[in-house]
Amino acid sequence: MNRPLRLLIWSSIPTHHQSGFFGALREREIDVVVHYYQRVHTGRLDMGWADHSVLPAGERYVGESLRSVEECPDWRERIHVVPGYGIIFLLRLAWFLSRHHLPWLHWSEHSEPTLHSHLTFLVKRAYGGLVRRHAIGALAIGEPARLEFIRWGVDANMIRFLPYAVPGLGDQRASKSRSPATRAHGSSWPAPTARTAATLARRHDSGLPTRWSSVA
Repeated sequence: MNRPLRLLIWSSIPTHHQSGFFGALREREIDVVVHYYQRVHTGRLDMGWADHSVLPAGERYVGESLRSVEECPDWRERIHVVPGYGIIFLLRLAWFLSRHHLPWLHWSEHSEPTLHSHLTFLVKRAYGGLVRRHAIGALAIGEPARLEFIRWGVDANMIRFLPYAVPGLGDQRASKSRSPATRAHGSSWPAPTARTAATLARRHDSGLPTRWSSVA
């Protein structure tokens, strides 16, 4: 019997935008560990966000240091999910995983078209090169993100959609458009989230091919 798929997801802060996906993975018996490298900042707390002082099992706060991988004892045996290039730590993490030939995925939304965004385009291209050469795929939060990944130099065949999702939201409207397989599993998650969770499980069962394009 295959061991459950194991993920180590790196995220800046705990958020309801991602907790739905984590729940969908756990519903499918996927072993998920989450490392948050920042706390919810004051601005978001003032907007009504929870401070998440207590985290679910398997989720923890860590420092912005490569040594934080060691807080997950089996980190070498997990697929890492990296949220981009926004801080030096994430660039170092992507390079570290690549250098050690460990499987990792990129997952992010698109960047806002600010002056800073234009000035850092070369950084994005360099990061896109890491994704193209070393990652097993890229997860786009929406079509603008997919198009931006391509501008970074990521192969379009490596990209799949994984939008933010909240359990139950839009279920009645989406129920008629779900595939029979999704309805049969009784998933309470939006279809793209459920499909990507299922795809990750299939990749694990088939020996984790090196590119999304090798999965039907």
